[in-house]
Amino acid sequence: MCRLIIWGAGQRTKTCFERSLLGDNEVLAIVESMPGEKEKFGYPVITPDRICEFGSYDYVIINNQYYYEILPIACDMQIPLEKIIITDHAVDEPFKTCFERGKAVIPQVYEMNKLVLKRIVKTNERDLLDETSIYADSKYRDYEYGSDYFRYRTFEFVAEQIKEEGIEGELAEFGVFRGLFSSVISSKFPEKKIYLFDTFEGFDSEEGRKELEAGNCSDTFLESHKDTSVERMLLNLPYPENAVVCKGFFPESIVEKAKMEHYAFVSLDVDFEESTLEGLRFFYPRLSDGGYIFIHDYNTQYLKGVRNAVRRYEAETGCRLKKIPLADRAGTLIITK
Repeated sequence: MCRLIIWGAGQRTKTCFERSLLGDNEVLAIVESMPGEKEKFGYPVITPDRICEFGSYDYVIINNQYYYEILPIACDMQIPLEKIIITDHAVDEPFKTCFERGKAVIPQVYEMNKLVLKRIVKTNERDLLDETSIYADSKYRDYEYGSDYFRYRTFEFVAEQIKEEGIEGELAEFGVFRGLFSSVISSKFPEKKIYLFDTFEGFDSEEGRKELEAGNCSDTFLESHKDTSVERMLLNLPYPENAVVCKGFFPESIVEKAKMEHYAFVSLDVDFEESTLEGLRFFYPRLSDGGYIFIHDYNTQYLKGVRNAVRRYEAETGCRLKKIPLADRAGTLIITK
């Protein structure tokens, strides 16, 4: 029997307790970056900095899909790497060893997750001589950017084309979350404003309920998108002074000056059908000739509402969009005008 600290208080951890997947191990505490309550699942909820108070723990279990962000934080806190277990089957080191360590400690969780592989893109899948890419910057060499290399690199080529052809217009992203893609967009256009639309608190509860009932997402998916804030997002941006933050539910969050703009590039990454449709209704008529819209998750089988939204927009407008599907991690659809 081992003494465990579980880092992550979402649906994954709830499932572990409901299905007794942690075996006979003793759980000491649950870790959350921003705890909303003092106790969860019958255990105390603590912030990461309090882990050091539990000197006698055997392992910290990172039971969170953002393990690639959490692992470096844990190591910076002097948590020994050999005491860390992750529950995602990542095949790149040091994540692989951290996952394999779980086989002896939490075998049921290990067996449940071992068939779902997660890999960082190989470095020879990019032009190693191209120092103009964001990947020349150490900031963009972590797992999140590397694992979705084709989406981000395709955007870079699109950005260069927008510049070369002198396409007028500002930038926008609807569905910002923590600002990962917004950071890339802004880095390529340091002179342009970028309109950022998001609740920065998670999905609309009614839309989330509909998508959940339709089988297009899970409770875990809904819960994980609450872990953000405007302040956290702005820290990711290279030019935060260019950001026009439009916080709230779309389209109510649209500010007047956003209605007056034309857009050279727009990212729609809102996962759900109604929100994607609203995004197309607002942005496509304002897209400059030669501009681009990236619609994330178009060919993701899990989030089928995104493709439905594109079909509905074409049907209601009688306009056949110029669509280019991209073979990236989430099947992005590129629309140009």
